[in-house]
Amino acid sequence: REDVLYIVEDNDINITTFYMPKPSTISDNTSNLQTLLDLAKDGDKPITIIFPSGEYQLNHCVIYSNTTILLNKDTVLKHVVDKVYDPVSKSDKSISSLFLNAKPFDEQDSAITKYNGRSNITIKGGKVYAYCFFTMVHGENILIENVKILDSRADHSFQIGACKNVTIKNCEFIGAKLQGDDRKYVEFIQLDQMSQKAIPSWTEG
Repeated sequence: REDVLYIVEDNDINITTFYMPKPSTISDNTSNLQTLLDLAKDGDKPITIIFPSGEYQLNHCVIYSNTTILLNKDTVLKHVVDKVYDPVSKSDKSISSLFLNAKPFDEQDSAITKYNGRSNITIKGGKVYAYCFFTMVHGENILIENVKILDSRADHSFQIGACKNVTIKNCEFIGAKLQGDDRKYVEFIQLDQMSQKAIPSWTEG
């Protein structure tokens, strides 16, 4: 069924698979997906989330370790920017990334170092319209495969800060918005150090 969240367990391979419900509102889609993603938050049991065909509008979502997201070839994710409170500036700030492996403006997540961030993450298939598709920090063993990324509207489709073993395979990048007259280029994949300047939602202090 595609109208409810449901579970298929395979005890032989110790993976639990979840199916996203039929597309609904931005709030419902985001809440349903984050509820599933949170199931990997405190455990080490791998989870797989499958998106049936359809168009899903989503705000930002945080991905935890040992998570696989599978999109059908005719599944479309559309990113709608939302805001999160920044305790440093004491104001709401826009989150321009659809997926992150660290909570934005979170002091505990911002204390992560080396390659100790959320790792072993896979996203495969589908089409994505996003400002930035995935911001990843201090992680390793991350695979993005067979994703068509369309009309990026942020500086980068991938912001990769202090990670290792990141593979972006057989992806298509089509269309990007220039950031202004003083910048005539767009970097679809950005490799960077970890700092608040590099990752605006990273809290330093």
